[in-house]
Amino acid sequence: MRTVLAKHAITFIPPVGDDGTSKPELGWLNVNGKIHCITDIHSFDDFGVEQDTLTLEDGSEWVTQDGGSTFREN
Repeated sequence: MRTVLAKHAITFIPPVGDDGTSKPELGWLNVNGKIHCITDIHSFDDFGVEQDTLTLEDGSEWVTQDGGSTFREN
């Protein structure tokens, strides 16, 4: 899945394997051709509206409200 939004080309790269040994456990985010490790995912669900905030190794945060189809910088 590849998304272009607000001048950023963003692709979520899921973790490899499902045995819990993949590093990083949360996967990666490719932002404009640079791959960043996801260090934290915070999920919020309120009255049917879901939002996930992905924190990357460089400290930036990206928000998705559609399960990872589109992202915006927080």
